Amino acid sequence: MNSCSESNTTSKFLGLDISTSCTGICILDQDKQLVLLDNMSIEECRAAVEIVSGRAKLEASGGLILSNAHAYAKTGVDYLAVGALTHSAPVLDIGLDLRME
Repeated sequence: MNSCSESNTTSKFLGLDISTSCTGICILDQDKQLVLLDNMSIEECRAAVEIVSGRAKLEASGGLILSNAHAYAKTGVDYLAVGALTHSAPVLDIGLDLRME
């Protein structure tokens, strides 16, 4: 398991970040609400969707780009995290100069 964090102690929401489908099989009996499928291939995500079978929400993350996002979406995961939307976005530098006269 790469990470495990409790995000809201009152609702007992717990999300897990996993990098292998083997880890995912092990956590299914622990009543998790969200499992992050980190750096998994399309085939691995598809297998994870079948294994989890609706017992938790699944998010595919890591390695997703706009050109392969549709293929990941077709695996049946609930959420996609496409980092290219933020870390690869072109920069726009806007300046605002104020003069006190």
